[in-house]
Amino acid sequence: MPDQVTEDLSPEHLQELNSSFYAMRVFVTQEEREKIEEQTRDQDNSDQWQQERRKRLTASVVGGIAKMKEKTNKQESTSTTILHF
Repeated sequence: MPDQVTEDLSPEHLQELNSSFYAMRVFVTQEEREKIEEQTRDQDNSDQWQQERRKRLTASVVGGIAKMKEKTNKQESTSTTILHF
């Protein structure tokens, strides 16, 4: 990743990228949800559970962002969190 952002995305392009990411990597049907739930019940031993979890903003990630101290570099911290996706 570059050290510096040189060009901003237009709001329209950002929305398009967001929709595409969601549709391709996050959205699942009810049938797929049930299958994932069944296949990942043993979370500690499930690579699939780890993969599925990485695609989503979990409560622990959001909680960590919400609890950041005033002196925390929020841009750096949230960029690292988002890049993890």
